Amino acid sequence: MASIQRILNNESSSKLSRLTKDYKSQMIHYSSLKNSKKQFYTMDPAVISDLADHIELAGGIQEPVIARKLDVDQYEILGGHKRVAAIRLLVEKRGRKELAFVPVHVVQVNDWMAEYLLISLNDYPDKSEYERMTEVIRLKDILPHIDGGKAKMTRMLRKRISEETGISETRIANYKCIHNNLCPEGMKLFKEGTLGISAAVELASMEAERQSDLIHQGLIALTDIRKYKQNAEQTMANDSETKEPETMEFADDAEDKIPVVELLGDEKTDEVKQIPDPLVVAYQMYDKAEKRMISTTGLSRMKAQIEAEALAMWIEAKETADQKKINQA
Repeated sequence: MASIQRILNNESSSKLSRLTKDYKSQMIHYSSLKNSKKQFYTMDPAVISDLADHIELAGGIQEPVIARKLDVDQYEILGGHKRVAAIRLLVEKRGRKELAFVPVHVVQVNDWMAEYLLISLNDYPDKSEYERMTEVIRLKDILPHIDGGKAKMTRMLRKRISEETGISETRIANYKCIHNNLCPEGMKLFKEGTLGISAAVELASMEAERQSDLIHQGLIALTDIRKYKQNAEQTMANDSETKEPETMEFADDAEDKIPVVELLGDEKTDEVKQIPDPLVVAYQMYDKAEKRMISTTGLSRMKAQIEAEALAMWIEAKETADQKKINQA
């Protein structure tokens, strides 16, 4: 994910580049630094304790905390929650009062940019799948507000999120599926790390009642969930074979028949139909393929995934070609 230098000097957004003039450093007492209400990252006590050991050996925090001013002596932490927690431990539990003042870079940003920085600055490799999912879901709301409205199209927005996080677009789609469809019991297990991402995706493709039933039976391994779904599909197939085919009756009255001209439109009209933008159509097709990839299983999912990947390649090539034309103009 982006470093603070990249964030503060990003030329793609005037809102980001304007941060440079407000990039200040000062020593602030740790008690004035408050956790962000948007903070969702795990604060493992063992990790905080280890970090406190390192800070104590180093004689203080070496990398400044990033925060924005809320009140006269109140600051919201955007980057450095664990470091401030470690300082609090050192001062209050270990008596290292000389470490109470923390170096802080103070930035002036709005709420959207503050949350963007909160996510961007929490860059560490061992994030949980739940934390990464939350990043993706929050960035979906944040990026259109800091990109000047550029990231409005679903496909474009997904691509921007992928660039920010380093997460593949397919995995982003999986996170979206889990967030939107996983039942509360399943989400709790996913947050705890008990339920893996592949199992969570499989579970999220089922009705909420069936999800709960599987969880209560303790069937949360990927193989167990797939076996359950295969058995359910086979049962449905057997039931459909034994059921008598339904017949449909059609009215013979002419009044009930829709004239063909109403369906096709008036051929005599001179109205010129607007040809849709191929890129917009491709975005829509990609989104539909992605929805099928999330909601189906087996061969249907494989076909949808291939279609989505092919469309993604075409879209990227088209966007590159269009940009070249703009640059040459």
